[in-house]
Amino acid sequence: MLIAKLSQEWHFPPIDILLLEEPEFHIHPTMQRKLLDRLADYGVQLIATTHSPTVLNWFVRNSGRVFRTEFEEVEKRTAVNEAHDLAELRYLLGSIGASPADVLLADRVLLVEGPNDIPVFQAFLEKAPSLKGQNIPVLSLGGTTAAGRNFDASLWTNLHPKIWAVLDSERRGPNKTAARSQSTVKASLEVAGISCHLTELRATENYLTPRALKVVYRKAPAAIEPFGDPNLATQGVKQFDKRRNGEVARAMEWNEVGNTDLGIYLEKFLRS
Repeated sequence: MLIAKLSQEWHFPPIDILLLEEPEFHIHPTMQRKLLDRLADYGVQLIATTHSPTVLNWFVRNSGRVFRTEFEEVEKRTAVNEAHDLAELRYLLGSIGASPADVLLADRVLLVEGPNDIPVFQAFLEKAPSLKGQNIPVLSLGGTTAAGRNFDASLWTNLHPKIWAVLDSERRGPNKTAARSQSTVKASLEVAGISCHLTELRATENYLTPRALKVVYRKAPAAIEPFGDPNLATQGVKQFDKRRNGEVARAMEWNEVGNTDLGIYLEKFLRS
């Protein structure tokens, strides 16, 4: 923690990356999470080796990448493989003697479409009146891959009993139906018992307000078209980058979200 703190005070040489070996040793799970939260607040990149479900859960919830090392007996070498999806993550957990319940330790789970949506909904949930200290991991469904034939929504219900989902509808107008791919994913989730909401507007980007956009980009149009192109550069937001959507969401107030269908759904989710 001292090194991470000094990284903010010492501008030369800068300290950008902090390597942690088994940060869970001799620390209660609650303190493990608090330690990682504090270190992340210092702005350093964290890379950790761990056998702790709590530490692994923290990285997953904060959009970190998870890798599994394994010694290959035949080739006499150590292989490093990324855990891309739920099935691989479950396999990884089993290999360190943990169960999915040990990992999430969550009150409920929210699924969103892609990785760029994770910080947006994390920001919205943090502002929601009904959050009240709940631990809510926001996880990605993997984008368009969820609409494929091999998508098995029941894997999610095996992970946690209280899972809801929010997806972009890709509607092109107020009276238009959602895109077929989005409706397919919604149907798959609901068959598995997962409540799924398709946005009334076209995409998550269409909920970002001009006021908040100006905080991040300085220049933004007076209004965002509710069914316009989610690439907001076409709507006048210069240098728009969807990877910065989380920053925009953090600049929004709850009253800018709460009266929308997203805000109503999130409050219902938190009170379920």
